[in-house]
Amino acid sequence: MADAAGKMQQVLELLSKFSLNSLDSEWTKSVIDADFTEVGDLPSNFEEHHFSTNLSGLFSAVNNSFRHWVDLLPNLTDDNHRMSTSTLTAEDDDDRLHTRFWTELSDDLKKLMTLLFYYCYRGQRYDAREAEREFGIQAASLYFLVLCVPGSNAFRVFHPVMYRKCMETMRLATKLQVGAASPKKGRHSTTGRASQRRHQEDQMNTEAEEEEESEATMLTPSEATKLVRSLNVLLHDFLRLTVRFSLKHSPESLDETISILIEVSCSETNNAAGIFVERHGPATTTALAYNSYCSLQSLCCTIHGQKKKIVLLIMKHILHNILMVPRGLADLSGRSLNVIREHSQIFVKYILMQVKEEAYDGVYILIQHLCLQVPDKAEFRQKAAQSVVEILRFLPTHLYVRLIKWFFKFSHNEKAGHRLFMLEVISKMLGEVERSAEGSQENLEEVVRPRRLSTDTEYQENENSDEEQVEGENSFCAVPVDHPVEIPHDRKLLSHKFLLSIIFSRCRDSAASVRSKALTLLAECTLSTNRTIMLAMQQIFVNNKSLMFTTPHITSNNINLESPVQENEEVEEEELKFPNASLVVSMLRRRALDDKVTVRKSALQVLENLMKLHNDMLTHQNLAVSFHGCHVTLVQM
Repeated sequence: MADAAGKMQQVLELLSKFSLNSLDSEWTKSVIDADFTEVGDLPSNFEEHHFSTNLSGLFSAVNNSFRHWVDLLPNLTDDNHRMSTSTLTAEDDDDRLHTRFWTELSDDLKKLMTLLFYYCYRGQRYDAREAEREFGIQAASLYFLVLCVPGSNAFRVFHPVMYRKCMETMRLATKLQVGAASPKKGRHSTTGRASQRRHQEDQMNTEAEEEEESEATMLTPSEATKLVRSLNVLLHDFLRLTVRFSLKHSPESLDETISILIEVSCSETNNAAGIFVERHGPATTTALAYNSYCSLQSLCCTIHGQKKKIVLLIMKHILHNILMVPRGLADLSGRSLNVIREHSQIFVKYILMQVKEEAYDGVYILIQHLCLQVPDKAEFRQKAAQSVVEILRFLPTHLYVRLIKWFFKFSHNEKAGHRLFMLEVISKMLGEVERSAEGSQENLEEVVRPRRLSTDTEYQENENSDEEQVEGENSFCAVPVDHPVEIPHDRKLLSHKFLLSIIFSRCRDSAASVRSKALTLLAECTLSTNRTIMLAMQQIFVNNKSLMFTTPHITSNNINLESPVQENEEVEEEELKFPNASLVVSMLRRRALDDKVTVRKSALQVLENLMKLHNDMLTHQNLAVSFHGCHVTLVQM
């Protein structure tokens, strides 16, 4: 107690050296009346007095003293936002100490807040000098530390706009331009000459503006190192805040906080795995990413609200990183974007392991939106599908099954791009170990579990329906199917056979790109060494028994490759039947005569593989189809 009182007194003495009593009250009132949205220059008399002192040294001294005191303060609890103490006397002593602090500071508290806002505002300008940026970071740290003292709410220290301004100081990390790619080659090369002449003047003006802005924000190596070191200190002070101050009553501030921390995590663009497995120097961008993830982890606590809602916010903002389209970082190279994607999905898996049940809904919706919002480019689809499958490994069986059901329905989406992406996901899922109903692959967690995130600062000074809406932002909620699709009741959803049945169904898709992709996957399956897939192929091409197939959700349809059982027929899951060889080969012959060359090519590849693997496939009709394909003069064939 005596130690804490001494440190508190030292903090008050250092704060008095800011000479807040000489700051013009009218200037302070103007900033408060503007609701911390704008601020003018400091009064001339106060500015002269202020800058005659060693302001950088004063900020450092008061922040260091504050940290020593704050580290002695209790963390918040879930019940009463106070750490329970062993005796009532000790609790009363703490209360008296905190009350004394606020009483002595109360007269100058508003002036302190406006002064800190001034330095944060000045330090975030594009033309800010190195010293101004440093003052802005130190002012934000001091504001976070003041909020840590119990009773700050009672004295209205927290102001949403002021808090957001301090958080936006962390966005200075984007000034580093780490991992930035040079201007993309050919960005304007596809523009016709006439169009180039028409827009030449506009382009020159735009490039000139970009050059000016780049010069204003480009940092020297020494400036970048100092900025990174200062931002890491700021993040550690924010970590102190997350365990001693609640954001429960300001959901907008919580959302903005998570958004900014996700942006800061994009600073690491070189080594994704290194963030979570080793210690980092205080002046490295890797430490910035690590500390931002530590802060996000610390926010997943009930003192800030329901964990389920907090995880949902994290997933909403990290979505764009996994899709390789992070906000505000369009100039990053492809390699840098991939590194951001990798460490973002590692953090998602970490949240799954640490938060467990309360993270399930958020991760479920994240996977849905990965499928829904993936850019319509082959590279992005492949990377997003890989991320989906890697996250699926860490899901419990019941949630995995829930997503498989949604995948089946999503594979019937009206948009061809969504159906195509679903095939991309299924192709990667077929390469995974088949799950059993009993296990949930906990053993995989031990193999790839990242190092537990630590918030220690000592080293640096029930199943819902698919259509149910989960509480959260309207723009980030459970994705319903665009039209009703029923899953056949007799399917073993954990089996690779169920995934194969989806591939068969897409072989007769209305979109050529989807048909071609499905046939390409079927060609790969015919050469697969996976035991389950090999057995399924044998089931199809050895069994020549004719069957009639029906589609449960499409009336008057007498053939359906994804539901290969007779209507009303009782079939055990283990005896799930597939289309026989005659039906599949007949479909392939039709596809070999398709209007689209990519579909024809894929169908011929399947026929070729089948004729190599099974002598029974060497029929006159199959050879004739292949022979016809050899006469096509198209380069693609």
